[in-house]
Amino acid sequence: MVEEMRSRWVERYPYPARKYIKDIISFEYTDFKNINDPASLRDNYIKFKTDYGYHSPMLHQANVHSSSGAPTWVYVFDYRSENNPRPEWMGTMQADDQVFIFGPGTLMLNDRFRLTDRDREVSDMMRTFVTDFVRFGNPSPQGQLVEWKMFQGDRQSYLQVKRPGKTRMRDYFKTKVTALWTSYVPEIVRRVFNEDDINPFGGSV
Repeated sequence: MVEEMRSRWVERYPYPARKYIKDIISFEYTDFKNINDPASLRDNYIKFKTDYGYHSPMLHQANVHSSSGAPTWVYVFDYRSENNPRPEWMGTMQADDQVFIFGPGTLMLNDRFRLTDRDREVSDMMRTFVTDFVRFGNPSPQGQLVEWKMFQGDRQSYLQVKRPGKTRMRDYFKTKVTALWTSYVPEIVRRVFNEDDINPFGGSV
């Protein structure tokens, strides 16, 4: 099943490069200690899809935005409510932060759940970040909740959002896989086709 999905996925790339890229995926996203374990196969396929579809494009865009001189802030939402109705193996998903900004059920009906006291603390923190950014152009102008440093190419600082008191600045989120999908894989395609205009996330421009 996973092999079939990988084969279909690489079809977005020019034909001669597909085998190389498929081999890269197999090597990077295989747990060789649990090569036939269904949960491991599931988790690594999800990791691959999120690295390619969300993490790498987001960081690629942040680098481009920051390198132009524009103020850039990045956060990774890493908080999960104990009342989250989805299975725990799913962890935090794209748009989970929206629940804590706009409220449960306002965007996705399946995300209606009762907020705990800790959830409300996280919600207050997220709403403060958003409103401060709207008002001042900076999500943490006074550094009251946390000193949120701007994302810059040489440091790539980002805010890891957990509950208040555990939210911390970190550096270099997913830099290896970002380089894989935005630099290494496009370079393989360039060498095969001798082309300059390659979309980092699949095929020719």
